[in-house]
Amino acid sequence: MKSKFKLERDLNEWGRLTMHPLTANRLGIINKDKWSVVFGIRAFLVEVHISPKLSEERLLLSIDVIQFLSIPLFCSYEIVLEGKELVLGPFIGIVAEHWEDGMKRRLKPDITGDLSLTQFTQDYQEVGGAIVAFSEEGVDPKEKMIMGYMFNPETKCWVKGEYSYPAALFAKVRVNRELADHLHSKLGKERIFNTPVFDKWAMHLLLASSRKLRTYLPATILYEQPGDIEMALDVYGPIYIKPVTGENGIGVQKVTKQGGRIFVHYRKHDRNREVRMRTSAEVHAYFGSILQPGRFILQKALELFSVENRIIDYRFIVVKSQDGQWIDMGLYARHGQLDSVISNMNAGATPLAGEVALREFFRMTENETYEFRKRLSLIGMNIAHKLDEHTVQCGNLGIDIGVDRYKQIWIIEVNQVDPGHAIVEQVGYKQIHRQIRLANMLFAKRLSGFKG
Repeated sequence: MKSKFKLERDLNEWGRLTMHPLTANRLGIINKDKWSVVFGIRAFLVEVHISPKLSEERLLLSIDVIQFLSIPLFCSYEIVLEGKELVLGPFIGIVAEHWEDGMKRRLKPDITGDLSLTQFTQDYQEVGGAIVAFSEEGVDPKEKMIMGYMFNPETKCWVKGEYSYPAALFAKVRVNRELADHLHSKLGKERIFNTPVFDKWAMHLLLASSRKLRTYLPATILYEQPGDIEMALDVYGPIYIKPVTGENGIGVQKVTKQGGRIFVHYRKHDRNREVRMRTSAEVHAYFGSILQPGRFILQKALELFSVENRIIDYRFIVVKSQDGQWIDMGLYARHGQLDSVISNMNAGATPLAGEVALREFFRMTENETYEFRKRLSLIGMNIAHKLDEHTVQCGNLGIDIGVDRYKQIWIIEVNQVDPGHAIVEQVGYKQIHRQIRLANMLFAKRLSGFKG
């Protein structure tokens, strides 16, 4: 593990950094040499002095440098040298919400699970540095400053304040295009994940371009007009209508045709709903009023394996860690509500360990489960590598996979923005959930210049 340092104010000098001789020797720094101290995207030229009066783990930095770089002193830092730059860090930002009101909710002491920001700091000693959480609303592009909340590892609290831009960002929301472009221009595209984000249609086209993956994709078209729904029903049979930017099953409708009538099933306010139509005119009027062209996909409804009219699908979690490699963090099953068109956890699904579900529902042997699980993992990894090929900086994926009654595997959706991993804890794997969140932060640490 690299050495960590505590910064202290030097009130007697200006433009100076002082360190112990052994620290200077390890870093290859000579007395009174000039270096740029870098913190986030800011830099300040200093003269480095060496003093045996300091302990090895202490650095003395003049107050003008601390104030200009907006460095919090309650954090512990590592040092990386890049040319004549002495980089203090890591300095990681978490874009946690769109609006400030959402930040207040996430910072409440009684908030747990995926809403809590504490899940990203519980292994602070392995990450270190400065961790600031903020909303899009808290960013001031003109001043290149953030109104956010800095984690204080000494008190375990989040300190509200104004901070400079970090070196890397972990985006937990779909950052608006204008702000994303601005942040990319200041930090660099390779230092922000998970962004840019593919919508469902763009993701379908990307995966369909892969020979390894296209056979696992259900037939899908982009909605342009109500007539597309009638055509899709005639060609594919039952279909799902999904918003291209939707998440958590919100806005999903299942459409079927029986005996000349069309039925629309969806879930709203925790209840299953149904709409019935008899004529083409009704179909055009209904869908023309609720669907915008180019904003929805029409997807062939899969006959997923179900038990007692409760569909079952699977969430495969894959994340990157500090070495930049993808890690398989498990397979988890979701047993949906009775007659529900979706199987999301927030719609009342029952969570199960993926391997347990395969054995119980498909009556697989241990060896069959192992081999089938390997196939699912390979598909998930191929998806992750396909995203890497297209220079998409992502490191936190939740891949939804369906299995039909014939054990055919289908890719349902790739969740790239902020896939909720609460299901991991819900099946009793709290330590794995902790490892996932640590991996997220260590990957952000890598992007900030600290590769381990």
